[in-house]
Amino acid sequence: MGVIYLVYSAYFLSSDFGTMTEVINFTLALIYAVLGLSNFKSLSEQLNLIKMLTIQADNAVPVAFIDSLKLKKNMLNNLKWVLILFFIPRFLLYSYTFMNSQDEFANVRLQTYVQFFEVFIFNFLLWVFRPRKEWPDYFSLGIGGLANEAQRAGRPEMDI
Repeated sequence: MGVIYLVYSAYFLSSDFGTMTEVINFTLALIYAVLGLSNFKSLSEQLNLIKMLTIQADNAVPVAFIDSLKLKKNMLNNLKWVLILFFIPRFLLYSYTFMNSQDEFANVRLQTYVQFFEVFIFNFLLWVFRPRKEWPDYFSLGIGGLANEAQRAGRPEMDI
């Protein structure tokens, strides 16, 4: 996170230098692309693990964990949409600013639209992780721990 802070500092300090602004905008677009892809990959791995656990639920997972896994899958699927809706506009914003750095009005207007859109994204994120009246039993149990227990119980085909 320190790198992102430094890049943003350079972004605001380089607003007076044309070439430096283009380099910083390209760097920010690249950072958002890499962060978005890595978060999406990690989230997809977690969803695949949940899918594998629910498919093999009859032998590997106790019945008490099924509701918890379903809720986690639902939350992670919604989080996937949050990731897509957050990282793609940011990537497009900095890509556009990199290619069209001379038109300040268009850049500021686009940045305003993206930030306005982010208000809805953050509200959606809060809705995804909202407090529930009743949580399923064992909801705080980590998915990796559950998969490790299933593997130790004689299910070696479950790769983690």
